[in-house]
Amino acid sequence: MDSSRTRRSVFAGAMLLSVGTAVFAVGRDGEMLRDGFEGPRTAWRQEKTDAVVRLLAHSRTKEAVREGGFSEGFQFKAELGSGFFYSYALPKIEVDSETQVSLAIRSDRSGPQLLARVIFPEDLDPETGQPSFVTIPGTVLESSDRWQRLEILDIALAAERQARLLRVSTKRKVDTRGAYLDRLIVNLYGGPGETTVYLDDLQIGPVLPAVAAEHRRMIENADSPEAKPSEVPRPAEVAEAPRPTVESPIRFDRNGLTRQGLPWVFTAVRAPGADPEQIRRAGFDVLAVSADSDAEELKAATATGLLLMPELDGASSRMLDPTAAVERAKSFPARDAVAFWSLGRRLGLPKDLPSRERERDSVRLAASGLRRMAKEEGGSGWSTGTVFGLLDDYARAPENLNALGVAPFGWGTMQDSQEMLEFLDSRRNLVTPVNPDGLLVAWLRATAPAVYSRAIWGVDRVPSWGVPRVQPEQVRNMVYAAISAGTRAIGFDGDAELTSGAGRAMLIEMALLNEELDLFEWLIGDPSKSIRILPTFNPETLEPPPPQKIGIGVKRSESYKKERGAHPTIRAAALGSKDRRGMLLLVNDYQPGVQFQPSQLAQNNVVIDVPAPADAQAYEFSPGDVRVLDRERVPGGIRVRLEEFGPTALIFVTTDTARVAELQRAVLAVRPLAINLAIEQAQLQLAHTAEIHQMLADLGHDVRDSEDLLSLARAGVKSAIEARNREDYRLAWSEARRSTRPLRFLMRSHFDAAQNAFFGALGDEKLRSGPVTPTGDLTRRARRLSAVSCPPLTSFETLPKFWTWLDWIRRGRLSANLVPTGNFESPEALSSGGWVDESYQTRDIEGLMKITPDGLGRTSRRGCLTMSVGPVDPAGLDRLPAFLDHPAAAIRTPPIRVKAAEIVRVSVSVLMPIQTARGAGGLIVRDSIGGESLQYRTTDAVPEWQDVVFYRRAPSDGEFTVTLGLAGYGTARFDDLQIQKIEALVGRPPETARGPAAPAR
Repeated sequence: MDSSRTRRSVFAGAMLLSVGTAVFAVGRDGEMLRDGFEGPRTAWRQEKTDAVVRLLAHSRTKEAVREGGFSEGFQFKAELGSGFFYSYALPKIEVDSETQVSLAIRSDRSGPQLLARVIFPEDLDPETGQPSFVTIPGTVLESSDRWQRLEILDIALAAERQARLLRVSTKRKVDTRGAYLDRLIVNLYGGPGETTVYLDDLQIGPVLPAVAAEHRRMIENADSPEAKPSEVPRPAEVAEAPRPTVESPIRFDRNGLTRQGLPWVFTAVRAPGADPEQIRRAGFDVLAVSADSDAEELKAATATGLLLMPELDGASSRMLDPTAAVERAKSFPARDAVAFWSLGRRLGLPKDLPSRERERDSVRLAASGLRRMAKEEGGSGWSTGTVFGLLDDYARAPENLNALGVAPFGWGTMQDSQEMLEFLDSRRNLVTPVNPDGLLVAWLRATAPAVYSRAIWGVDRVPSWGVPRVQPEQVRNMVYAAISAGTRAIGFDGDAELTSGAGRAMLIEMALLNEELDLFEWLIGDPSKSIRILPTFNPETLEPPPPQKIGIGVKRSESYKKERGAHPTIRAAALGSKDRRGMLLLVNDYQPGVQFQPSQLAQNNVVIDVPAPADAQAYEFSPGDVRVLDRERVPGGIRVRLEEFGPTALIFVTTDTARVAELQRAVLAVRPLAINLAIEQAQLQLAHTAEIHQMLADLGHDVRDSEDLLSLARAGVKSAIEARNREDYRLAWSEARRSTRPLRFLMRSHFDAAQNAFFGALGDEKLRSGPVTPTGDLTRRARRLSAVSCPPLTSFETLPKFWTWLDWIRRGRLSANLVPTGNFESPEALSSGGWVDESYQTRDIEGLMKITPDGLGRTSRRGCLTMSVGPVDPAGLDRLPAFLDHPAAAIRTPPIRVKAAEIVRVSVSVLMPIQTARGAGGLIVRDSIGGESLQYRTTDAVPEWQDVVFYRRAPSDGEFTVTLGLAGYGTARFDDLQIQKIEALVGRPPETARGPAAPAR
């Protein structure tokens, strides 16, 4: 936690917005040191800068005043850089836990920051022979053209943290006795171009009366007619922007990642075209960039404080050239700002094993070359890559990737949040035998992949409202699942939308998540922490009966508390600290369907039994509040009651009151900003949801209680704003976060109505999995359907388009089957009909495909395609992973020509008697338009023949194929594969186009 207090500029230096003014608690013998900058002479003195700056004006001015009649103003023009520093001299102010600083500032650019220099008089710097010092960062100006108060709270604690870093970097003792504050520093830089800044109303306290008197004399002497600017004391040294160094601050200690000697849980983002300044202010640490990026773009990114992750493979599908990759690293313009070098985003995907092994060997050589480069020339030699196959090989030391990227499919796919948890947990289990506590980075989707827009809209122009979006709650759900599974870093795949208007709500959620990770970085980043998943329960409903006397003829009365069973979807991941004094609970709702559309994700009175000491206390932490939770002793620990849950909860159970006090101070420092961000996000989500809802209502697809739900959301936002304005921060935070629940209920109602209409249409007894063909079999069959069966169902934004798709499906007249060999009755027909083996070769695992005889197909008169997957040596089954990510047996249809905008219907009968391991793989039906993202996949047993049905719309002229596969041990059968086009739309559907009303709440 300590390192991230200084590294994340949004929340580590989060300013207190003008919603309220901090009031310092002055001790009984203390005074408040003040300066309103009312005199004729300026008090701030220019120091060094790393940017080329031309000062246009610096004077006392009436142009912008916070209090009194004057402020101190600056006008300057700057080029690219990161710092333009001014200092303010102070008398010696001994620091303690109550010492605080505040300064009012107004600028036409966001970004200026307040800092303070603390001297350690008892500690001499061996190089200069002078007392050592540290610079304490304060809050950062986040809004332009309004007065805001920058602050530094609890300077004594902050100085001790910086002293710890000094001890680590210098490897010597640092004596902090007698520490005192001797000057303030303000970084006026807000970016290249012309900037105007005003400073006013400086307050420091509490201080001794003698110190306050000395400060007043300093001001009077500086303002006297005889005073010269040089008579104002100047610092012997000044805080400068960090100078580039070839020494990487990042270290691995037994797979524990540290930065500047402290645990580091980093968040990275890949968002080409996004504004790096906004990315950094959202609390991100690492920006993924192309190794060929322009030097000026890299300079702009590093000027914000971001570290870089250059992609040396160029994100291409070609095999990595290790020599060329190392040479690209050596010539990278911003090598000193690199955290990790990325050696591939899709490692381990080639289906043939020799190709994967050659790719692995190339990556290993490149990783070794990078480590050698760092040893010889300095900088980072740490490597990373996103791995889809041979994960244990890429994790095996000493040739391993230092950070192993894994990419779950947690949005808009068949992988729900519970299966995502199991997927990531299986990665950890795979890595542990070859590299215990290996560092896993979960790469999550922050914006929808382009395949979704192409599959939904095709050749049509995509309207601004119809771009599929990942919702903030979905990202929150994925992040909590990832940390619960043991990953110690998070990456987000996004695009330029993250820092534009459309992505603002998502960026806010990421900023809040970054702060939550930041609070508990010291625990989450510990590779030796324990992890266990705890159930949660509904509240107890019956008290025990009163005790009864026991005697002759009197039966004993059972005395117990009757409880409902464990909650089906809400679970808590318990992360135990190394000192066993604390346990972090990440409570998440692993509800089915969250990857398509979350529901309210809220529950009252969630109960968790925690294996903790009987005297432990439980606290719920968030960026906007800290709550003490009800607890009671139970056998084996304590029972914690969470009165209001949703959509996640961060609970710390501990006996360490000092740690709790530290965390509370951290929350207090960021709470006003977090509340403003939460309110802004709620307003954005309300406007967006209301827009899509109105479109659906205008199309005749309203849902029950829609106006009431929108009114509840509006009232919640209004209540949050009013509470913020009267500085009731706890209520403001709660109301802002609560206000989105009715919006999620409304969106889920629309999703359920659309999905039910789709399922109902395909379940019509008069239709054979959709419109009937002239010679079609009218026998009704069970169908396996999902939102991926109709791409517009996967996103709330595209539901208006779904109803057009449903009209096409209902009215469409289908062609004959375009794959005549899909009845799987003749092995010769497959071999001569253009079918292609797509099996993914895996060591020690064998996949077989064959046409089985009559009697095993969908009807007793027919055969079918049977796939079997198992170990080459049955005795070695226990040594193999329990899961398969890719189909060990798979076959692809011959290509079918399609034209742009044509609608294709795919139907295939499937049977899989035994379920496969959850979390990955399973039975797979994939097409060339939807790809892996929109494939139908299940690990559940399919004991009787059922039809998988889905629809696709061709985005362009080309070829269309379908792949059938089995990624798991056992047997799967396929029969009656049909690919048909909708040739024409006929008539009108007899039923109304309206979807069913949502169920009552």
